Amino acid sequence: MLTVVDSLRTQSRSIAAQLQDLLLTHSSIYEWNVDTDAVLVISTRGDFAYKELDTEGRQMQTKVADHYNKYFQVIQTLLSRSPTETGSELQKSDELIRSTIKHDMTWFRTTTEAYDECSKRARENNWYN
Repeated sequence: MLTVVDSLRTQSRSIAAQLQDLLLTHSSIYEWNVDTDAVLVISTRGDFAYKELDTEGRQMQTKVADHYNKYFQVIQTLLSRSPTETGSELQKSDELIRSTIKHDMTWFRTTTEAYDECSKRARENNWYN
């Protein structure tokens, strides 16, 4: 019989594998804020953007987002009475992972960089080993 922790680790590993597939198989990043003589744009959200996903990529994105949202609701509930510092780190990690799943503008130059940072944050929060 699986413990709650075992179940959460299994879920987080599955989400990590899905995110890896989304980012490394279906996604690509380009520099949108390229120096031109025309206009200088200062971005607070990143100089890089994700290219439009194809149908299969959008389906994978929806699947990862759904699984992550359900998983994070449980994590958030379990850690709701944690010290403020833990909550702050948890929120920062959550924001990064959600924005990566949604393919928001980014400072990451490659999808590998994006995946590696999400994976690092998950490990730092002990979401999986």
